[in-house]
Amino acid sequence: MRAIVENYLTIYYLNVMPSSNEEGEFRYYLYQMSGLNNRQKLGEPDKIEYKLKKEKEKQSIEDLEERIKKNSYFSSLPEPERKRLLKEKPARQFKWEKLIDISPLNNQFFKTTWKLNSNIAHSEFLGILQFKDVILSKKLSTLQNLVKLEIQFGCFVTAVLILDLIKLYKAAELVFNTLPSDLITKIRFFSMAGKKQNYPII
Repeated sequence: MRAIVENYLTIYYLNVMPSSNEEGEFRYYLYQMSGLNNRQKLGEPDKIEYKLKKEKEKQSIEDLEERIKKNSYFSSLPEPERKRLLKEKPARQFKWEKLIDISPLNNQFFKTTWKLNSNIAHSEFLGILQFKDVILSKKLSTLQNLVKLEIQFGCFVTAVLILDLIKLYKAAELVFNTLPSDLITKIRFFSMAGKKQNYPII
């Protein structure tokens, strides 16, 4: 569930949320730069071709940084924010929790679920407590209910993404309109359930 939410948020952040080409380009440059920069930290490779690749990517990072500096959306950001982004080179301008807040996703469902799954993925004590509660209950229905809930939330996110995509791409809209009417109704229903109340359902 955590991966589903974070994948959706990344697609939303890069493709749906930008209100201008400049903003979209800035976000993509930052996303690229972060990935390349993280690979620079993996240590010195043994093979010569990997060393050459690393050097080439180092130049790409510098090129991306220059593109970011010349980007008008980046220039409009407060100076402390610009300095932070160039220094830290994060994949996204915002943290995950902030992205959930500003995305269409229903906070009531997804913020708590994302936090819980993050604790489990990071082997935090809260995750151990959750598994312990399931095991000690000795009820198969407890585990089944958890699985059903994860699947349900996955359907919510998928439906929200589908409706996002048909707004972005005419081809996606054309395919969507060929679906059986009952399936379209289900997708709209799941999207409505997965979105904040103030977000329109198309």
